[in-house]
Amino acid sequence: QGYLINYLAETYYYTHDVVSKCWYAESCSYSLHTLVSSGKRIMILHAGITEGRVNRCLYISSKDIRDSMADSHNEMNSTIFEKWFQDTLLKNLPPRKCTIVLDNASYHSRLQVKIPTKKHEMIEFMKAHNIPVPNPVPINAVLSQKIKEANIAKRYVIDEMARACGHEVLRLPPYHCTLNPIELVWARLKHSVKKENVTPSSTISVCRVLRKCVDDISRDLWGKCVQHTINIERIYMSQDVAIDNGQVIINVDSSESENDTDEE
Repeated sequence: QGYLINYLAETYYYTHDVVSKCWYAESCSYSLHTLVSSGKRIMILHAGITEGRVNRCLYISSKDIRDSMADSHNEMNSTIFEKWFQDTLLKNLPPRKCTIVLDNASYHSRLQVKIPTKKHEMIEFMKAHNIPVPNPVPINAVLSQKIKEANIAKRYVIDEMARACGHEVLRLPPYHCTLNPIELVWARLKHSVKKENVTPSSTISVCRVLRKCVDDISRDLWGKCVQHTINIERIYMSQDVAIDNGQVIINVDSSESENDTDEE
């Protein structure tokens, strides 16, 4: 439909993640010490389109890292994600209609209107949505079932944010990370950081390496990852068409009878 497709996702990197083996000169007495623990976990959030990453959208966070180059010191939640989505992503997307592709993480899917669980709130909710309230008022389970049967459309907070800017949000089916090319980019990023992470005990250094490796991700890599995902989509679609057009044929031998079946 002419929309520019934007992909986003989070990933994690542990500060002690380094290469397990490397080449070094026999005359050199130094070698990289591989640490036993995983270290501190750094959360990384970014977005990209076919032409490359969206500028000024990198977000790095960790509740265990202080005085580092991380943008925040908290784990991801709906408050942090929605602020990044509104103040960073939407303001830096290209000036055209975009489809924002993401997964179904809970902090991506906060409802604008949450269905209540207390009886008086459920009654007010039903009245506000023109759902008949039985008289006498039944137990909560019955009210909840009537609200469910009304099939009220879910409205997510970030969907409304995107729609206000002329964009649309598209959520991937559960367990289908292969349909998000940024996951391939994350794999390449982690490989690059691992090779350059020569001071794993210094969280400041690891954050610096992360930012450098993100900047080194080329437009060509983004494009190849997107094309790979498109190829997977085409395979899925062709399989769907084959299933839809398929026929189930049951061959019944004329020599068989109900009596034969009963005896078996």
